[in-house]
Amino acid sequence: MRPQNESPRAPAIQVFSGPLADGLRRELVYAGDLLVFKGAEPMAELWPLTDEFIRETLGALETVRAQFELDREDYVTRVGELQKLYRQHGHAKRLFLAALGRVGVDPRRTCWDWLHLRVLPHGEGEQDRRTGRLCIHRDTWASNIYAQTNWWAPIYRISANRTVAFYPSYWSPDP
Repeated sequence: MRPQNESPRAPAIQVFSGPLADGLRRELVYAGDLLVFKGAEPMAELWPLTDEFIRETLGALETVRAQFELDREDYVTRVGELQKLYRQHGHAKRLFLAALGRVGVDPRRTCWDWLHLRVLPHGEGEQDRRTGRLCIHRDTWASNIYAQTNWWAPIYRISANRTVAFYPSYWSPDP
């Protein structure tokens, strides 16, 4: 607990290129910081594997334009099949766990959920439960627990128009 005379510190974006001890990682995350880990080599293998799954699912269609080439039902069905494949793929899971190990997470001491490949189409037209946008939210509002840490990684290059936004200071309990 913070002493009453101590001002809260602003959440920060912390960038790391190696492993981080569990205690320090927990302290930073619970303080509202966003942690960025660079150089977790297993991710360099997971990204192309994921791209391969996407391309197999979409066939000859350009991955970022497929939603415009397929009718809505076909697109949503393919996305559902892709997400199921990804969730059940043992090698993808092993690569992700290896990446967590590279940043200091001990998978033997960590509870974790299945891998989820989130697909967010451009615009509003293709949304359903498998492809819907998430409005501003805090994961603990739903079924997630307070001690949960979410790990995110883009599959394709991000840009100002194609990314996820985080607002850590919005959730600060202090005014």
